[in-house]
Order: sequence, then structure tokens, then C-alpha cells
Amino acid sequence: EKLGPRALIGLCVRTMDDVLAMTQNAEVDYLSVKIAASKKTCPRNDCIWGIEGLEKVRHMVPHRIVAIGGQEISTVGSVYRILH
Repeated sequence: EKLGPRALIGLCVRTMDDVLAMTQNAEVDYLSVKIAASKKTCPRNDCIWGIEGLEKVRHMVPHRIVAIGGQEISTVGSVYRILH
């Protein structure tokens, strides 16, 4: 069954190979990039990019990006500047 034109499709990038694959993929609407560990939202804390990794991903892909993980108030400003 079709999702329809208003559906949003996202992909969690775990490796730089994932990011490189997305540079030419227009079928995905957004990427999620885990920037911090979070035991509450994702107990498996692998593939953490951090702020520097988020910035690298932002420069590589044209997609919308969602920063996920246990963000703290101290990182919100940096994340906002990178993504806007």
C-alpha cells in the first residue's frame, strides 16, 4: 500500500558509508544523527556522532537532519547553528 505524498521517510545514519550513500538519494526526506548517548531513548549507545560529526554530515548531504540522543541544554545552541 502506498504511503501517500505527505509521508516522511527517514533513515538513521550509523556510519560514514551510510552518509555517503545518502548524498545521491532523493527518496529519503531526512536523516537522523545520534549526537549523544541516551539510556532512556536508545539503550544501545553505538554510532554516536557528536557535534563535530553532526557538522560533517550537514556539509555532506542536502537532506533535513534530526539530531537525536540525550541532548543537554549546553548543546542545543550548537545543534541549532549547524542545522539552520
